[in-house]
Amino acid sequence: MRSVLAIVSLVFLLLTEPSSAQTHTPTCASVDEVVRTTRQVVDAAQSRAAEARQVERRAQEALERARRGEPGTRVERTFDRSYQGEWANNARNGLGQAQVTMGANVGEYFIGTFQNNNPHGLGVEGGWINGMRWTYRGDFGDALRHGLGVLEHADGTGWAGEYRAGNVLGRAEIRLPGGGRYLGEVVNAQPNGLGALFENGNVIRGRWANSELSSECTG
Repeated sequence: MRSVLAIVSLVFLLLTEPSSAQTHTPTCASVDEVVRTTRQVVDAAQSRAAEARQVERRAQEALERARRGEPGTRVERTFDRSYQGEWANNARNGLGQAQVTMGANVGEYFIGTFQNNNPHGLGVEGGWINGMRWTYRGDFGDALRHGLGVLEHADGTGWAGEYRAGNVLGRAEIRLPGGGRYLGEVVNAQPNGLGALFENGNVIRGRWANSELSSECTG
């Protein structure tokens, strides 16, 4: 167990503590290349989000079959949660919807593909935070956002790009209040690495650390 924790700690340090090679002033060409490839990632994430919408519609059909009590489906309710959808091998396997019905997270839901009781594959997740609606559409792995997807708040802010084990990690677009956006490398859902900020008609390109510009690009 200690060796596993040591490996996890090392990975976290590598992600959050830049090396000397990562702290030199970047060239504008290198930043532009990251922005270019990030746009490709964002396009792919939006495509996955569109596919998740299609899966959502198919899952709605599975809900209706479950409500009618058709074979291969199940309706489950506990004091604070519910599930309606396909059922196989004595578990949630296939298309369905799980929802929180009581408590602090009431209204949160996942609708899409399940594997061994967990969201896994394409789906849609939603809920409320500080009175604002949010929705994620895209890939899941073992109940966590994992792969490509788009998370949107009702005010237009959010993230589109790569997710790893529930976190925005890799290359992504961050949609900011007021219509600004960041394109580039992201760790912990914040600008970390090479990227560009597009805001109020201006573009700032360089290296970022925890949402702050650490060095503007040259050349």
